[in-house]
Amino acid sequence: MTLSKLWTKKTNINLQGAPDNVLKNIKLVKLKMETAFQLGNIGFKTETSELTDESFDSLNKLYDMMNDNPKLRVEIAGHTDSDGSSEYNKKVSGERANSCVNYLVSKGIDNSRIESVGFGETCPLVPNTIPEDKAKNWRVEFKFID
Repeated sequence: MTLSKLWTKKTNINLQGAPDNVLKNIKLVKLKMETAFQLGNIGFKTETSELTDESFDSLNKLYDMMNDNPKLRVEIAGHTDSDGSSEYNKKVSGERANSCVNYLVSKGIDNSRIESVGFGETCPLVPNTIPEDKAKNWRVEFKFID
């Protein structure tokens, strides 16, 4: 499956009052199958798996991609920092990934097209040594799968 048509982003640029020559650099990243990526801002209310309001814009983008590409399958993976027990972290990361799945299913995506997994603290992006880095490790990632 090709991913070339999957990711689009609309941007409005107001050029009123701008000089005659305007340069805007836009970085494009080609998505690849089986490569994990983060999609905007997926957040949860403290100590819960309840999605925050700002999560819905990002999840709606994923919904649009999946709705426009009915053969597309996705893995949703939850991650945590190393605070707390490994069992708790695995549990909460799985519950948070499942919250994303439930949202997509509620909008009409077939559950068979989505896999979810909770990795807990086992796949940190950065060392869990300072609060700012711990916050980076609390995340939800997506991966297109066959």
